[in-house]
Amino acid sequence: LAIFDGDDHALLNCLELIDVNAIDYNGQTLLHHAAAAGRIHSISQLIELKCDMNVKDAHGRTALLVAAQRLNEAAALMIHGAGGMCDSDYGGVCAAEAAKKGQSEVLRLLVETCGIPIDWQDHVGKTATHLTASSGHVQTLQYLISASADLGIRCRHGRTALDDAASCGKLIAAKILFIAGASSGYGKRVQEVQHAAAQAAAAAAAALKAKDEEAAHATTAAVAAQVDECERKIEKMQEEHAAVLKAKDEE
Repeated sequence: LAIFDGDDHALLNCLELIDVNAIDYNGQTLLHHAAAAGRIHSISQLIELKCDMNVKDAHGRTALLVAAQRLNEAAALMIHGAGGMCDSDYGGVCAAEAAKKGQSEVLRLLVETCGIPIDWQDHVGKTATHLTASSGHVQTLQYLISASADLGIRCRHGRTALDDAASCGKLIAAKILFIAGASSGYGKRVQEVQHAAAQAAAAAAAALKAKDEEAAHATTAAVAAQVDECERKIEKMQEEHAAVLKAKDEE
């Protein structure tokens, strides 16, 4: 309560009775609460008392991350200056969430103050730029471009941010990416699928050459199925690429 009320004198009295690093039921310390409330004087007092700057709460958040998420920039800068850090993986998840929601300022603080890599990738290889583009958040996308985010990164499905914007119908975002020099991953994706089909066909040919009829029959059936799958993938890619071209034509 002393922190939320901004009562520095009361806070000092409390600190005479409790451990400066005491945690509550959420695993948060006094520094977490001061960061959330943006109480600069309280943060300064806690730093002077040499509190632990990098305790993680029950959700894996340090005080620095809490300050950034609450848009308390002055608090974030003070904590960072005193040695506060942010876990890159959990911070990356928070950055991805901010990107999806179009929270430009939160994303900026996470990148510029907390040190989260601007091109951090999630479990499928999506960056903040992918997520912002597919959600159509123009202001956030413009921030990422101005901050030199890599527009050419392909996720595990071979898609760039431009591909995601176009396939999700976010044509304004796609136009912005075009103007910034972004490209589609379409060509490389098609090449990879065609290469996989060629490899399968080569395996079938090798089995036939070895006169192993049983192996050749099984391999040929597998190749036929794989080629069909490749054709379906290419057809889907062509549809997605048509959306990209539509965005470019409307530029």
